[in-house]
Amino acid sequence: MAYEHLRVDDAVYRHKIWREIDAREKINLAFRYSADENNGNQRFISILMKAIQDGDVTAFSNIDDRFTTPLTLSEVARL
Repeated sequence: MAYEHLRVDDAVYRHKIWREIDAREKINLAFRYSADENNGNQRFISILMKAIQDGDVTAFSNIDDRFTTPLTLSEVARL
């Protein structure tokens, strides 16, 4: 999904928040629920992994806060 263009003048502030999502918690069930494939109702992680496999999304390592180190598909699969 493409992002809407945001002009620099429209940005009021930015704030970086690091979160670890625990899919076992009830509030995060939307990230792991089972659903039928290929109907737009897949699990979030399945959609993300498919986009990485198709080359639509590049996964980066969290080695630094700037995300400058891209990960290969095999490295993502190990995580």
